[in-house]
Amino acid sequence: MARRFTLPITEVQNSSGAVGGGWKLEFFITGTPTPLDNYSDNALAIANDNPIIADSGGRFGNIFLKDAEYKVTLSDANDVQIWSADPVHGGDSTDLVTATGSTTGRSLAAWFADVENVKAYGAKGDGTTDDTTAIQAALDAGSVVYFPAGTYMVSQITLSTGHNLFGDGDGSIIKMISASDNSIIVGLSISGITIRNLLVDGNRGGSTSGSKFPIDIRTCDDIRIENVTVKDGLSSGIFIKDADGITNDTTTFVTNCRVNNCGNDGIRIDESCTSAVISGNSCIENLDYGILTNGVATFSIKQISVANNLCRDNGRSGIGVNTECEDIQIVGNSCRSNDQNGILALGERQTISGNVCESNGVVTTLFSGITCGEGSKTTAITGNVCRKNALSGIDCGRGNGKTICGNIVTENDGIGIEVGPTANYLISGNFVDGNHVTTIASGDEAGIAIRGTGATDATNIVVTGNFVGPGGTVANQKYGIWVGVNSSDIVITGNDIRGAGDTFDLFIESAVRILAENNHTTDVAIASAATITIPDDPRAFIDITGTTNIATINTDGGVRRVGRHIYLRFADVLDVSDGGGNIKLAGAADFTTSADDILHLLDDGANWVEVSRSAN
Repeated sequence: MARRFTLPITEVQNSSGAVGGGWKLEFFITGTPTPLDNYSDNALAIANDNPIIADSGGRFGNIFLKDAEYKVTLSDANDVQIWSADPVHGGDSTDLVTATGSTTGRSLAAWFADVENVKAYGAKGDGTTDDTTAIQAALDAGSVVYFPAGTYMVSQITLSTGHNLFGDGDGSIIKMISASDNSIIVGLSISGITIRNLLVDGNRGGSTSGSKFPIDIRTCDDIRIENVTVKDGLSSGIFIKDADGITNDTTTFVTNCRVNNCGNDGIRIDESCTSAVISGNSCIENLDYGILTNGVATFSIKQISVANNLCRDNGRSGIGVNTECEDIQIVGNSCRSNDQNGILALGERQTISGNVCESNGVVTTLFSGITCGEGSKTTAITGNVCRKNALSGIDCGRGNGKTICGNIVTENDGIGIEVGPTANYLISGNFVDGNHVTTIASGDEAGIAIRGTGATDATNIVVTGNFVGPGGTVANQKYGIWVGVNSSDIVITGNDIRGAGDTFDLFIESAVRILAENNHTTDVAIASAATITIPDDPRAFIDITGTTNIATINTDGGVRRVGRHIYLRFADVLDVSDGGGNIKLAGAADFTTSADDILHLLDDGANWVEVSRSAN
């Protein structure tokens, strides 16, 4: 004989007084994901749909189970699972239900009773009534609390360990009562909390009223905030402080949330956190940062993943990481039209990869697509797109040990890639084109700029395999690659910078251990003579036409740059004299050239000394 599956609907109510409209019961073979039929009649002749969808009043029809063991799940209208029970016995069995992961059998009525509906405790959700007391009573009664669609006015509600708050998405609104400046949802010194599928409205009505923090979690761990909309907070929208407060071994999750128009940061991780995932969120039009990790002690925030978020139109940077953070992954984010930087990363051991930073620096020209300033160390900046920003595409003013590789840096108002006083950099494989769209006078108007200061050198830097195109407005970009004073131990090789500079493709002011060779630059051609004069710029390849023998090499203005490399490429036969002027050749013998021979010389300050030759 079949047994009717009875559902105690009076225990879980939506705004109509029954199980939420659109909720789903689904039946499977026990222990598997394989669907198993249930029926609408005692004879087991007419199968129900699987899953069964509750009607608008939250009611399910007749459900009969055959003599078999089932797994049964209940999910809300957004497919968020409320519970899973396995096994549920069909036929004549009256055994209790054992939930997945449990060893204790309970009736289905008991499982449904675990969900507290705030309306069952007197909450109105009418946008007018103060529902604070009713909602707090629901929270005090159980750990899983459901908010049916409605607008619940509150002054503050307080969470306890294990609380799981959920609703019907943006239709379930928890809103701060006007003229109150409390936080709305507060958790203090607790663990294991989840907030999902809700809209939290700070009701910011000016500069002094409205919720301070719509979501305010402190000294807590094991935190999950999922698919929540937060808006109009007086301070940060989602504020998590000291997320290592209890066990120090859990991960904080803030995922798929929308945080808009808050008076401070959109999402802020403050003081300490050893593991967090901030992913899939949109943070728009907040007064300060879209997302900020703000450590206060030495590396108090670490192992943070900031991935696939949208941060735009915020009053400071889209994403900010301060100096007391380490092991930070900033990957796949879109940071657009923020007033300051797209990404400001000042931590250590950072990976900044696959982000799009576009049209940042809305208010002032002092900000860039990606900025890694003083204090940032050991950072990989790879595969990003930085375009149309108000200053540089990528600005690494200070901080040692960075890799800047494979980025697309175009159409920025200032320098494409800028490296300040620093050490140990690799700048490789970047596409830098069309920058210096407007005139930003700095003396180092370049596609790629390297500069030290009077106190600190830029040193141990390799620039290789980059393409640097001309400026967006050609006259604004003087140089393709520029190396300023107080720079040393710089290798510039294998770059394509032909026509990149309005003045010079490659310009080196420093004269301390600079190797610039095998770059593709706009060549200069000089007619052979006993004394030839070459340009006072670091163009490496110089075409020599004619057949007159050469004994001396001078530079425009008589300026000598120790360490400068040149490559003389000959079009015809002539002799280059050893010792007849200021040229010193290997073997102390003249070099008789033929067409397409190349002579590589190094300026040692007194003479041009042969490094190598390629004779055809």
